[in-house]
Amino acid sequence: HRFFLVGISEPLESATVVASITNAISGSTRDYASDRFVNEGLFRQVDDEARTIDEFVGRFGHFFKRDARTLGLSPGFHAFSEDVVAPRGVGLAILPGATLAFAGASSLVISGPLIAEGTPGGPITFQSLDPSKPWGTLAVVRAEGKSIVRNARFDNGSGEYVNGIFTRAMVSFFSSPVEITDSVFTRARHDDALNVKDAVVSLLRNRFEGNLFDAADLDFVSGDIRENLFRANGNDGLDISGSTLLIRD
Repeated sequence: HRFFLVGISEPLESATVVASITNAISGSTRDYASDRFVNEGLFRQVDDEARTIDEFVGRFGHFFKRDARTLGLSPGFHAFSEDVVAPRGVGLAILPGATLAFAGASSLVISGPLIAEGTPGGPITFQSLDPSKPWGTLAVVRAEGKSIVRNARFDNGSGEYVNGIFTRAMVSFFSSPVEITDSVFTRARHDDALNVKDAVVSLLRNRFEGNLFDAADLDFVSGDIRENLFRANGNDGLDISGSTLLIRD
């Protein structure tokens, strides 16, 4: 059973609420399985998706307009102190040598293809601004085209509730096909380092190391997983619920 408690008071945090559920017939008391607190703040950036590319670039000067449906991000260090939500259906091309550093719990959400093709000498890096405060998530949601990630580094991320989408992974691709090659996922602080749902996925020669729980969680996907290394992760190396995959080497 799910119980919904709807109020008009200030937003609550889970630490301020204690629930005790007692069976009226038997008198036994049980703990509830989990809770989730939802308030308007979790949807504060819904309108951001309706921006034009020009409006987005005007607010986030790190990015440039590559074409009518694609944003670009140049090489160099880019610091973000808040969530970045790209316009609906717009993709992002990140050039080799770019470093994206996020404040604690801050995230990047796009709904177009992500093209992040680094090089061995110029990888693309996602990291936290403050090593003691994990950043949030990179989420690609309902992108029609395939995302390509090569020679990228993802470190010290977590997961976040952004615009009504809850992701428990440092990097998430939801209903968005993706190919990830020669990349590294380390020190993810939430349930997964990488989570792909309902998409075609290819993972080739990647390293997943030192993540707190699952390395790669692949739900209801198809594709191939080849020559990847899973080392010193806290839970599953590969979690492949409902998937049809070729896994080798």
